[in-house]
Amino acid sequence: MLMMPPKKQWEKSKNLYKNLLSEKDYKNLEESKPINKRFFFNDFYEHNKQGELKKTSFDERFNSDTFFGERINVQAIVGKNGSGKSTLMELIYIAINNFACIFTHLMPRSNFFSLGLYLNLYFNIDSIEYKMKCEETSISLGLRTPVVSNYRPDVLDVINFVEVSGSQAQNIADKFFYTIVSNYAILSFVPSNYRSNCKELCRLHGPLLNNKWLANDSSESWIQRIFHKNDGYTCPIVLNPMRNEGAIDVEKEMQLSKYRILALLIYAKVHNLSFDDRYKLNRVELFFRGDFATEKFNEWEKFKRITDPQEMLGIVDGWLGSDPTSISNIIINHFHLNITKKSIPIKKIALVYLQGKILSLPKYHLYETFRDGGIEDLKLKDIDDVDRTNFKALLDTMSSDSSHVVTKIHQVINFLSIEDENKKIFRDRDLNDPINYFDLYLEEIRNTIKKKKDEWNNFTRDKDGNYFLMPFIHAKPWDGDFVDEERDFSLDEIIECLPPSILEYDIYLYDEMEKKEVLYNRMSSGELQLLQTISTHLYHVRNIMSVNGSRLQYKNINMIFDELELCFHPEYQRIFVKKLVDILKNMKLTDTHSFNIFLITHSPFVLSDLPPERILYLKDGSMDTNVKISTFAGNIGEMFYDSFFLESTIGAFAEEKIKRLIDIRNGLNPNTKSPFTGDEKKEFEKERMEILNKVGDPVLKSLLE
Repeated sequence: MLMMPPKKQWEKSKNLYKNLLSEKDYKNLEESKPINKRFFFNDFYEHNKQGELKKTSFDERFNSDTFFGERINVQAIVGKNGSGKSTLMELIYIAINNFACIFTHLMPRSNFFSLGLYLNLYFNIDSIEYKMKCEETSISLGLRTPVVSNYRPDVLDVINFVEVSGSQAQNIADKFFYTIVSNYAILSFVPSNYRSNCKELCRLHGPLLNNKWLANDSSESWIQRIFHKNDGYTCPIVLNPMRNEGAIDVEKEMQLSKYRILALLIYAKVHNLSFDDRYKLNRVELFFRGDFATEKFNEWEKFKRITDPQEMLGIVDGWLGSDPTSISNIIINHFHLNITKKSIPIKKIALVYLQGKILSLPKYHLYETFRDGGIEDLKLKDIDDVDRTNFKALLDTMSSDSSHVVTKIHQVINFLSIEDENKKIFRDRDLNDPINYFDLYLEEIRNTIKKKKDEWNNFTRDKDGNYFLMPFIHAKPWDGDFVDEERDFSLDEIIECLPPSILEYDIYLYDEMEKKEVLYNRMSSGELQLLQTISTHLYHVRNIMSVNGSRLQYKNINMIFDELELCFHPEYQRIFVKKLVDILKNMKLTDTHSFNIFLITHSPFVLSDLPPERILYLKDGSMDTNVKISTFAGNIGEMFYDSFFLESTIGAFAEEKIKRLIDIRNGLNPNTKSPFTGDEKKEFEKERMEILNKVGDPVLKSLLE
């Protein structure tokens, strides 16, 4: 990365660059001349003795293509607090955010374009080197050309990147990478800390206005909109966890964590994979979420607010009445569901949830043509006023969508497909009775698919023999003995088989070390943090991989773990890289996608897994090229001192005590630094012996003696 703001521009935007730039960087530099401050994340480039940018040869580079595995690269940034690690990454986030505003034309609404950014970001995809150039209000893309005027193979500067425009630039944009960021530090990503001069770009609609934008001044935080993922993974960056004005909804994050980790644990269990060496999925119990059901129902502003799930049943019976054109009956007929007034209460409640999810689809870009009078969320309309023709067309489009946008809809359709007469799950069971997921729910989903396979195939096959609609969207086609072969579900199929959100999960793991069952919610904060961090990234990866249709389909994924070691015991820090790499391989995610992993850390336990060519050391806002240590399989104690710029190898309080001991040994009063007088020596000698007896390092103690 190359930072290049002229001094005058830097003075206006110091809040963006923080401690990465200072007055000393501009010393002896003309005010209008841009600074060229570089940061190398790998060994593709270096500065030669003359300070020129030198491109290393392939023979000089560390070959990471096979080191971590096919399509996986791991690298790190380390340094003291305040050295600029997070700021450096934030500049990249701004660059990606601004890039999305200009090049990602399918976003339902633009992000806030942040002004004051001057940098070049260089990236390599499929062995081709690209450049993103950010200068105040402009973003341009370029690629390296092997033949240019005045070409010297040993010295290559930024001028060797040829900027492209029009369709060429859009082709590069379509190959861009998706960035998933996690930072669980409580004071990180607080929007009020990122307010800056911004432009909000608004797309203009109408004749001759396609792809034209109006830029409105804004003083909002550019960071706020990249927490949201209601854009169908169009904008190429997401920050985790979600924050509202800096606040993390911990309860919601816990619920999301359970949903994400459950799918991964089930996949590992049915495929006999090792997701975690210590904990294995033992069982899952399901419970009805009455409060959630009423909350979702009450989002429909036109209806009477309710306080109990039983109150909605009468309203649902009205929807299920004799009127075949009601929204509920249209859904039931479209998906061949067997739901009537006589159906059990939990299925009626599930129908309410399904209806609300479908009516909300127009807020996504793929479904924006189904908005009614400019209303994005159709469930905010009176149910009788929803245009039936428009709604049926919405269902047709939804039926051919297999992306993450409709995953929860598929889950509830699968749930509703189970027969009312199923005694294992529904009959003779109170709403609050637990349901065992493996023995009952998953088994009945499989049986339902097997029983209805031929029936569903008949109504989901078009005149050309293609499949266009099926509740279990990923298991197609079904005339290939899907169930008869008893094959294991794929990860996507498992996610489609998860119970709908009106059911709560209790996940029980088996602790191989302690030989006992453990409830997921009761695990230690460090264990939960490890599972939460990994599952969050994998959840987004799965969603990105599921994108289809006209939306951007990212094949290159950049995973950034900032403040990685938060809540992690040193052993978890030590195993993190291997665990993540193993999961990417075991889940077969690298078969189709490439992964670059950034670790922003203070932990030498992490560095011991990385070659030095993949580590950027920061000190006082600049690259530190004086660190010469072989990190891979290196001594962790030495790395604490050499790689993290420690000024001492013992605690500061202990260091002060030892200095007092030395003063006393040298006949000085440690408080005044003057020679002892009177009985002072005897008094301080007692203190010296007390300190000496407490020193734990035997070598240091011997030297002091």
